[in-house]
Amino acid sequence: METEIINFTLENLAVSVGTTVVWENRDTAPHTATAGNSPRPSGEWGSPLLQKGGVFQFTFDQSGAYSYFCTVHPDMVATVTVTDGPVIAAAPQSPTATAIPEPTTAPAPAMTATPAAASLPAATSIPVLAAPVSPPDDALSSDIVDFTLEDLTITTGTTVTWRNLDAAPHTSTSGDSPTASGDWDSGILDQDQSFSFTFEEVGSFPYFCSVHPFMIATVTVVNEAEPAPTLPAPVAMPMPPTPMPEPTSTPEPVGQVVSSDIVDFTLENLTVGIGTTVVRTN
Repeated sequence: METEIINFTLENLAVSVGTTVVWENRDTAPHTATAGNSPRPSGEWGSPLLQKGGVFQFTFDQSGAYSYFCTVHPDMVATVTVTDGPVIAAAPQSPTATAIPEPTTAPAPAMTATPAAASLPAATSIPVLAAPVSPPDDALSSDIVDFTLEDLTITTGTTVTWRNLDAAPHTSTSGDSPTASGDWDSGILDQDQSFSFTFEEVGSFPYFCSVHPFMIATVTVVNEAEPAPTLPAPVAMPMPPTPMPEPTSTPEPVGQVVSSDIVDFTLENLTVGIGTTVVRTN
């Protein structure tokens, strides 16, 4: 059975035991078909990241209700309901679109998979998963969490390590979303995978997640701070002496000479200034 992933929607399906379901992505955005209750995969099956035109198939051999979702867009959820049916002799992973049971007790020769059925295209355009790396000792760690990338300001020579803490896959890709610049690209980072890049040049570097183009941020790189030059200690400039006023000498009064005659047995009463010389003549 073929089912298309289109308009960001997964289909609810009802199939019988032994049916092979083929998912094909018809959207321009990448998707997955992953068993489990969003956002937790159950591990029963899971497609790689399917770009437009990519396909994935899985054969349901047991009855039951199987929830599945898209790890890139966790709100895309649906269910495959598998009901019991006659056992068929076709291989469990038969590439035919739908396995048709025969009413006979023995497998009919016609049920052998034909070369035409085997030409079902394999999933294509699957990005190579980035291998986990150990961040350098001097790396700046930037966690990708809650569908958010961090704005960073660093100095030249700094190594930034991005680590994906979300259940959904992400990337750290340089450029203005959705166009990559080619400076760096992490590839797809699944949960707990990381990627490191060292910034050697000054500048402003926008980056984004190629899986979720709305996730954007910027790394701003500046030169290492140069030490401030040591200024010489200020030299104390001698203050010019304040001229002191020269003491003004009080001129000595010029001595006066007063003549006082002694005559007729009489002395004169005199009034003179300091320094006056009195000359008495008899």
